[in-house]
Amino acid sequence: MAQLQSRIIEDLSPESYQEWTMKPLVDVRSGTQAQYEVGFKDILAAEGPMLGYRAYSLFAKASGVGKITSATKSKLDRTIQALIEAGSIAGADEWLDSLDDPSRKILRLPEQDLVRVRSRGSRSIDEIPPSELAEVVLHYSSQDEWLGREELYRLVLKHYDLQKLTALGRRVLDYVMQMYF
Repeated sequence: MAQLQSRIIEDLSPESYQEWTMKPLVDVRSGTQAQYEVGFKDILAAEGPMLGYRAYSLFAKASGVGKITSATKSKLDRTIQALIEAGSIAGADEWLDSLDDPSRKILRLPEQDLVRVRSRGSRSIDEIPPSELAEVVLHYSSQDEWLGREELYRLVLKHYDLQKLTALGRRVLDYVMQMYF
């Protein structure tokens, strides 16, 4: 089986995850809709599709704000929802809790692919879009239909240069399996 795993891993060539280059942005607590749009589009151009909360965190850090308060999150939620409704960005409800929480949506620019299989970069496993994880799962499972769930999870972890299947990693991968397969 080790030989098959090696062949499978070599067959999947993800693009490198492009990190957004941090630059000063308007204060996340007091900007205008137009200023937020420019900042979010810049972040999404580099990292999209991406989890909304990761975009919020990058924006806040670039504006000099360390922690996102509930008031700031509410403002960003309204901004993201308005940008989605205007068609400036696209938002997908890949997580069940994203229906009521824009920070849980998978955000991208309208011209970006719906799914991009990439290396992990600085993302944690719960920041990787479920659809991206599902593509990786599909790749491995379609090459060997006898792969057990544990072995499949380990291949996915190896793809993202993760060593240990944590409780969070298991929850995320279980969710992907439940929603996509």
